Amino acid sequence: MATIKQIGNLLEKSFSKWEYIKAIKLNEDESQTSDCLIEPFFNLLGYNKMEHYSHEFSLKFAKGSVKKVDMVITLNRKTPIMLIECKRSTSNLTDTNRKQLAEYFHNHKESKLGILTNGIVYEFYSVMWNDSKKLSNYPFMVFDLRDFTRADLEDIANFHIKVFNTRDILEISEEKYFLDDFNNALTQTLYPAGDELIKLVFQKMNGKRITEKISEKLSNLINSVSLQNSIKKIKVLEGEKSSTRIYTTAD
Repeated sequence: MATIKQIGNLLEKSFSKWEYIKAIKLNEDESQTSDCLIEPFFNLLGYNKMEHYSHEFSLKFAKGSVKKVDMVITLNRKTPIMLIECKRSTSNLTDTNRKQLAEYFHNHKESKLGILTNGIVYEFYSVMWNDSKKLSNYPFMVFDLRDFTRADLEDIANFHIKVFNTRDILEISEEKYFLDDFNNALTQTLYPAGDELIKLVFQKMNGKRITEKISEKLSNLINSVSLQNSIKKIKVLEGEKSSTRIYTTAD
């Protein structure tokens, strides 16, 4: 089986031959966007129209109504595993578009992944790490034809048909979403400091009785400066604890 690095090499060569910048300038409506940008993009990922994808896939909604998904990816002519909402290249991707994709997923939970694109920007979505019945409200990966690196090519290489594995991609997306939620939750816990955090810090200081004045003082002290000082000390403690003496960095 090909490796992600090998697929990255393949994509690098393919993208260098594809005149996508010219295609971006030439197409105007949704149909041209699909023909000139979206289909060629998925063709480079190894999918072809006869076997792996189709347009205007019908979804049954409540009360017998039917709505059509612009494009779906299937493997071996089975149930679609990727729902793709396509917009024209001259429009920006909006929250309304994202809600539309989420609504499609809600009515077709057999699919595991969603992609929102205007042919230039490709937003990749999967289910929430803490609720597999809902599509996440922001992408775990974004690829922009106007600005991408070799690392970006290796990211989308995971979607190449030669290595595509739903479980692997869901693990990648879950790790991204989980880490984002952790970082947000930690930030919100630390600032502004809540009563529970203030009381915990006061206990660690061996304080006896917390007053309103002390509470306000601690609240003011828990800021970017004090947190940065704590981070420096934590790095030292982590280095001392690790047998490798490796210190943690953001990277």
